[in-house]
Amino acid sequence: MNKTIYEAEFTKMVHDKMREANRFKEYERIPKNRIGGDYWNTYWTIRYMLHTIEDILAKGDKLVLLGFFTVEPKFYKEKKTCSGMERTGKNVYEIPERYKAKFKSGTVLNRACEAYGDYLKEEANNKDDEYEEGEEE
Repeated sequence: MNKTIYEAEFTKMVHDKMREANRFKEYERIPKNRIGGDYWNTYWTIRYMLHTIEDILAKGDKLVLLGFFTVEPKFYKEKKTCSGMERTGKNVYEIPERYKAKFKSGTVLNRACEAYGDYLKEEANNKDDEYEEGEEE
């Protein structure tokens, strides 16, 4: 838990998920040899999906994948900021106006995070229970 997933591991995870879906016949319309069969098909699917998102943002459009996320270019005004803990006016930097990707998570991703929070609470409760059992001896 709490690790960073990079491109290669993400590709393997998606590939495994596709193979699992194929094993459980979730995608019956797609021929068996087409889904989850080849790691590199998964790799290039993800790459082109991300490049497509890049193209959408470059045109100023918004991508909505219902339940998962929304991403759109957002304009941020110019601002001035100070570095360091003190706000004495020294080391003032200007951040120019710019567009950045704004990501908004959807209900599916939000529920996944809630499930993680519930899991952490359950783990904490289990540790407390184990400690109490040891004290009673």
